[in-house]
Amino acid sequence: LKWFEEKNASCITGDCGFMLWFQKYARQHIYVPVIMSSLCQLPTIACSLSTEEDIIILTASEKDLDVMRDLIRSECSADI
Repeated sequence: LKWFEEKNASCITGDCGFMLWFQKYARQHIYVPVIMSSLCQLPTIACSLSTEEDIIILTASEKDLDVMRDLIRSECSADI
């Protein structure tokens, strides 16, 4: 992460939902915006939909995603 910051990255992103486990760590160690997980987009997506519409999360492991419920709630302000 520091390498990206030293190269003047304006934002650091990840593309795997499970990288949310590293979101807090990354945010605490660098000074550029960090979005380690695609799950960080949940609040933005949710506010663009009506209350009758749902968001589907496709995952490689439902069991591992289920373990992340509290983390998703705290980091993304979303309940799955």
